[in-house]
Amino acid sequence: MVKTIVVAALTASLCLGGVSLAEDRLEQVKKSMSESQCYEIKFLSIVESDVFNSVDTTKGEAYLSLDGRYSVKIGTDRYVYDREFLYSYSKEQNQVTIEPFDHRNAPIEEVTFIVRLDEYYETHTVKRDREYRLLRIDTTGADLPDSLRLFLEPKKAKIDRIEFFDLNEDLNSIVFRSQKAKSKCSNKKLFLDYPDDASVIRMYPQ
Repeated sequence: MVKTIVVAALTASLCLGGVSLAEDRLEQVKKSMSESQCYEIKFLSIVESDVFNSVDTTKGEAYLSLDGRYSVKIGTDRYVYDREFLYSYSKEQNQVTIEPFDHRNAPIEEVTFIVRLDEYYETHTVKRDREYRLLRIDTTGADLPDSLRLFLEPKKAKIDRIEFFDLNEDLNSIVFRSQKAKSKCSNKKLFLDYPDDASVIRMYPQ
């Protein structure tokens, strides 16, 4: 579930204009994400395994459009959703899989949940403006953790990291390296450009 729940998740610099300073900072983050046309995020996915006594770190990038489209790169793999099909490209195998989108088997459905936290999770404050526990209320079958710990940057309305345990009880951390809100998305960045010699597998009738 490493590359599935990698939330490449995603936030952006928060615009505080028109928001009461007395408002909880996480609510400010939610409002900003739900109103921005596009988010570009760079992150680290860190998996700590007690069983194998190992720590794996992978760099990732996410480009999310308010209309539901997204492009996510995790290591050398890339996933693009155009609101009709999910395109998954493996550089190691030089292979592209094209399939109708289904939230129950999409490998990175989590990519979009960050901009709709209240649809998937109930938020409980551990420490106001700093730490929160999110408990899942979503019943659609999407591949998401049952609970998360979300941390904001000190004195800022930005997500610092998200932590959760996967099915193997390994601790997963999504650490946000940079977050940018954009007024418009680039269609070029939401297009999967793969090598001409890549094998293509279509998971739908032609």
